[in-house]
Amino acid sequence: MNSISTAGGCLEEEEPIQEESRYVNGVVKFSNISVRNLKKMDAFGKSDPFVVFRAGDEEQKTTTAKNTLDYDYTNEEYDLIYNPLKMQGKKEVEVEVWDYDSVGSNDLIGSVNVDV
Repeated sequence: MNSISTAGGCLEEEEPIQEESRYVNGVVKFSNISVRNLKKMDAFGKSDPFVVFRAGDEEQKTTTAKNTLDYDYTNEEYDLIYNPLKMQGKKEVEVEVWDYDSVGSNDLIGSVNVDV
């Protein structure tokens, strides 16, 4: 808060509230993770899905399921550190589902941004 002294007292001027100040450091938790009705990505099989969670420069990844279009990542839980200063103005966590390929690059099946 800024203050200005005058003969009659002190005037105070409130500083504008910055959007970033409403967001604090914390943890975003993911549990009960599952994928359903995935697109078949492999020529001679289904998909080998894994899920990536990303917030700023923090990233976590599930294990890779094999040859399936539906999967429950049983007993897998992930924590992402949420630091608003590293989020570059974003107020969301990116969630991506990938198909693992042992030869060549992995294929993106789908993605979503989740508001924090």
